[in-house]
Amino acid sequence: MSSSPEETMQQYLIPEYWDGHSIGVGETERSTACFTLGAVRLAKRTVNEFLETNRTPYPLETYQSGTEIDSDQWVPGSLLYGRREYLRGKTEDATPVSNKNLVLPERPTDLSFTPGGPLDCVGVDGLFYASVKSFFVVANFGREGNRLMPVDMHDIHTTASGVKRAIFAHLSLQKEFTVNRTSHIEAGSDYESLERVGALSLVSRGRLKKKASLAERLGSLGLLPHAR
Repeated sequence: MSSSPEETMQQYLIPEYWDGHSIGVGETERSTACFTLGAVRLAKRTVNEFLETNRTPYPLETYQSGTEIDSDQWVPGSLLYGRREYLRGKTEDATPVSNKNLVLPERPTDLSFTPGGPLDCVGVDGLFYASVKSFFVVANFGREGNRLMPVDMHDIHTTASGVKRAIFAHLSLQKEFTVNRTSHIEAGSDYESLERVGALSLVSRGRLKKKASLAERLGSLGLLPHAR
């Protein structure tokens, strides 16, 4: 017998599932998430170029549970793959529960590669939980440094010609986080978000652009005589 959405949501309000946090429970941190149209275009382009030549993501490096992540450790344009969970809502809409009479749900571990797959989610009374497999594109935001822009599997569609295309990218993750540890984020005066990246692997390294020499820059401006 399947659980109702209300019963399912109750499981995800148990603080023990979120390392002692829940909506309205535990200390929050300020959001450092970023979002620009330029970063969205970069994220979609990076994923699309990767999918043109790769059937599935192959991990070049895997980050184990407890690994501390700083988005500046990768070059912009680098691509990662993993699974993330989040629970979002207003404090007033959540009534944290004890796990005394409830069984804690298992943390999702499946990382099979299925573009366009369903989003595992439940929404009840202003609260929303989701678990999704995602690409994470390293994007640079100037003074704010690098951030990871998620492109979720259900936002990758297959065209009539069989080409896989990313159609959307989401608000970036926190600049720093720990793999398989909950980030409790204050996203407004009464709005909170619990976020956790439960698995993470690097699948493509970005490339640093070569800095043009002075002669090359002057030549591009037509300020140097042509060689005879």
